[in-house]
Amino acid sequence: MNIPFFMRMESTLVGSPKGRFFKDIFINWIIDNASALLYVSTDNKNFYLEYGVNEDKLFSVPYTVDNSFFQSKIFDEKDNIFNAKKEIGLSEDYPIILYASKLTTRKRSVDLIESFTKLSKDGKTPPNAYLVFIGDGEERENLEKTIDKLRWHSHIKMLGFKNQTELPLYFTMCDIFVLPSQNEPFGLIVNEVMNASKPIIVTNEVGCAKDIVQDGVNGYIIDPCDIDELTNRLKTLIGDKELRGQMGSKSLDIINHWSYDEDINGLLEALNYIKKV
Repeated sequence: MNIPFFMRMESTLVGSPKGRFFKDIFINWIIDNASALLYVSTDNKNFYLEYGVNEDKLFSVPYTVDNSFFQSKIFDEKDNIFNAKKEIGLSEDYPIILYASKLTTRKRSVDLIESFTKLSKDGKTPPNAYLVFIGDGEERENLEKTIDKLRWHSHIKMLGFKNQTELPLYFTMCDIFVLPSQNEPFGLIVNEVMNASKPIIVTNEVGCAKDIVQDGVNGYIIDPCDIDELTNRLKTLIGDKELRGQMGSKSLDIINHWSYDEDINGLLEALNYIKKV
């Protein structure tokens, strides 16, 4: 019908490698026929480039969240942290490591609990930190059995599913956020928690790692399934409150420039482009 159209999707070469016959035919059709391709991340851009797209058709319309909403909610929750910690059974003595995502095999929540056990000085007593899991899924039973075996219920908390309006409280409460996933197209939860000025640990298979997590600046990028590396990074952040604060401030700076404004600018550039061709 000769109606211009844009395509915006999250595919990456990690999760959707080139070489699958019918998919490749479909992607090539999109590239040939779309008026513009709106990429959401560096990995997504590289996906299009692998198929030989003309770079003139590529426009950055990044994966973003409503930063204003989260920052407003996070500000409102600051006065509720003390009571919320008390209700969960957390004291002010130790930093809190937060995992908030589905408890699926691909997201490797089991790696985080294994790393947490390695932080123990003797393997019997819990480390000087708390580990909080938010989410539900196939790995929940496995995690609960591990916690029961360790008898570390005072230091590892399973809070189940929380809806988006509840999450800012836990973003505000935590000191370190970890997403140890494999094959994670982006990881929007990282955007959300960065609005709370927190240091981030992600693997290099989390799509946002190339765009909003700067290794050694606002957190750390590690290899997936590398328990020792994760343990060392956690140990560094647990033991250095000043570093956590510095990295958290950088997180907020970075996410403030990864926003709806960038989406609007990218979309306007794409619209101007099709007016010229």
